[in-house]
Amino acid sequence: MTLAPPPPRSVSVVSAGLTCGLGLTADAACAAIRARASRFEAVGFTDTFLEPVIGVPAREVVGEAVDEARLLPLAVAAVRECLDAGPKPRPGVPPKMPPLLLATDATHPPLDAPGFAERLLGRVADGLGLKLAPGSRLFTDGSASFWHALEEGRRLVRAGAAGVIVAAVDSLISKSTSYWLQCLDRLKNDDNSDGVIPGEAGAAVWLAPAPAPALLDVLGLGFGEEPSARDPERPNLATGLADAFRAALQDAGLAMADMDFRVGGMTGEASWFKEASTALARVQRVHKDRFELWCPAEKLGDAGAALPACMLVLTAVAMRKGYAPGGRGLLFGFSLAPERAACVVSRPAGVGRG
Repeated sequence: MTLAPPPPRSVSVVSAGLTCGLGLTADAACAAIRARASRFEAVGFTDTFLEPVIGVPAREVVGEAVDEARLLPLAVAAVRECLDAGPKPRPGVPPKMPPLLLATDATHPPLDAPGFAERLLGRVADGLGLKLAPGSRLFTDGSASFWHALEEGRRLVRAGAAGVIVAAVDSLISKSTSYWLQCLDRLKNDDNSDGVIPGEAGAAVWLAPAPAPALLDVLGLGFGEEPSARDPERPNLATGLADAFRAALQDAGLAMADMDFRVGGMTGEASWFKEASTALARVQRVHKDRFELWCPAEKLGDAGAALPACMLVLTAVAMRKGYAPGGRGLLFGFSLAPERAACVVSRPAGVGRG
């Protein structure tokens, strides 16, 4: 007789940290977004039309730092908040960092500077005054980096790790990045209303085995590839994002009808909203009178590889504080590359209901 394999161990988010232009902590940033506050301001340089570039800078954290130097204080602040709010060591035991999986985007300027990405992980540990634990890794493959880091963190926890920090940091606020966005016709300005507003953020979550006092549970992850991203002549039929939806839902053992709300990585451009709605139409089989969609980039700006981490932290805080529009959420993200990703999360038992 062949025994069925045991079910995979559940994984929970037990603490979180977030630093961005809207708040220096997760609670502050989430309160600002919930209050529909905004902070769009000139960031100190101009585009090629000599018009001021508008962004959402985290000035209180990065100060006057430029280019890649903005990343370190953002990452350190987010990870420190996550560590401070996480499980406490036993009395007399010195603080110890669990493995750190850090995501960023080394594909856009100025973060594509030679050697910078490789040094970032060690610099974050030095900024925290802690040594990197074995298993720590850096993920640099664009906007999908955080989803891959989250998948690796979940694998480590299921394999027996007591905890893993999964973090992301990115900044699109620099002269070179603005020029890059403008060359791609993606920078929002007076001549392009269908563009993005640059942002920056650092965000982190502490993953641990369930059951544990938690903010939310990670139930499923899924990935897909959009063929039209490789061939601009092909129409975007949202097959990649639909595949990511199906894979995440299958991983969670749930259907789209079981989801209460969505959190999307749309950054202001109409094409992402069209892709998201087309993908939903491909997967949804049961009509829902209400299926709320949150788009944090509307207030945060485009935080690049950090945006998915911000989405997860915002959802976790909403679960904890009881204002999430239901107990199960579907998070999803895009990339200029073909990759698409989705994540199913749920409110843990004992957490307040909205």
